[in-house]
Amino acid sequence: MSFFGRRPTVAGYWGTRVQSSQEVAQTMRAFLDDLEAIDPELALSLVSTAEFDKVPADLSVDGLVRIFEHSRSKEMGYSDTPGPGYDIDLSPEDGTARRVGAWVGGLETSAPNSVLVSLPTETQLTDSTRRLLDPDIGDAIMRVIVKHWEPERARWSIGDYRHLQNRSKGEVEVGWETYFHSGVTFDRSALPQSAVVEELPTGTLIRLGDKPMQVDAADIVAVRAALGYPVQAPQWVRSSPLHQMSRNVLTGWPASPFDSIVRWHSEPTCSRGSSIRIQRFGGRWSAIC
Repeated sequence: MSFFGRRPTVAGYWGTRVQSSQEVAQTMRAFLDDLEAIDPELALSLVSTAEFDKVPADLSVDGLVRIFEHSRSKEMGYSDTPGPGYDIDLSPEDGTARRVGAWVGGLETSAPNSVLVSLPTETQLTDSTRRLLDPDIGDAIMRVIVKHWEPERARWSIGDYRHLQNRSKGEVEVGWETYFHSGVTFDRSALPQSAVVEELPTGTLIRLGDKPMQVDAADIVAVRAALGYPVQAPQWVRSSPLHQMSRNVLTGWPASPFDSIVRWHSEPTCSRGSSIRIQRFGGRWSAIC
């Protein structure tokens, strides 16, 4: 399991939204206030510079305006046109693995506008940060991202879940919690049993159980199928979260037209690189080594 595969991030994404430095500074200040109210360990006071140094930051609205305008200055390699947007990267004084980053207020070019809260992995937790992986904390972070930034899509996820999804540009990324705006349609009947759906004023929030770091791979794939996306058996998946049966049968995949031999990379149930057959049992698709 890779270090980055287990790193939790809560992120929101949206397309073109040209804003002034004053507008994004006011939104960021309100967002940071709400993060600190969720947990004091989410109050981060160092800002990254163009030289990759981390220095104490004035995070008042006026201070944020200066940070955002500097991020668009010629010294940072950007022009003063509206296109590039504004960049900020905040981290804690003690150097532990937490981060708030944003690329906001600009045109969508090679990457969308986005805001991200990065949390520690299980091995990086301290006594003071242990609560940050609790489901109520993760849910609260997701909700303040939706509240302040009004993203088109957002998710609480780890790299392991992202590796299960061969996403095309613009598709919703599925995580432990997944948010998408009201214009996205999905099939509720295709959702896994673990899914809890909540309609928010601007969109839909889907939550998969109450263990953010231990979501079944099959449930991630099922939500993608419910969104109408092409579903394929992933190239890599941990065997432990999958529902296992005898005879090396892995079950839990959503109903989907798998009908070809695929390559499976799961251990120990199936040997690495072994071929499997996708077959339907009682309305569910299963993988047989």
